[in-house]
Amino acid sequence: MADQNALTFTEFQATGRKVDDLRQIRPDMDDIADPVPARIYTDANLYLEPARDNTNGEYIAEVGNSGVQGSLEECEAYLYGYYLHEVAGDDVRDEMMRMAPEVTRKHWSL
Repeated sequence: MADQNALTFTEFQATGRKVDDLRQIRPDMDDIADPVPARIYTDANLYLEPARDNTNGEYIAEVGNSGVQGSLEECEAYLYGYYLHEVAGDDVRDEMMRMAPEVTRKHWSL
């Protein structure tokens, strides 16, 4: 169902919060043995995980069989593109994509 009041990228970023263990929020991950630190957005279905070797502060954003690894902002921009495709109607999504960061437009074409 499309939401004509989709969040801007800045508003989307503001929903992000760190969780120490995603398994506590997502019951479908209870078969994973080790804690899953993450940043969640809007709900626990949109999240970033720190890269395995997080010495450079990099994150991983995965959607389906594709994803990116990079800075927090790059990964947020990638995840934002998926968010727009899921919640915004065509007209709203197209307009918001034009205002979105370049990395969002790069990965999520109009």
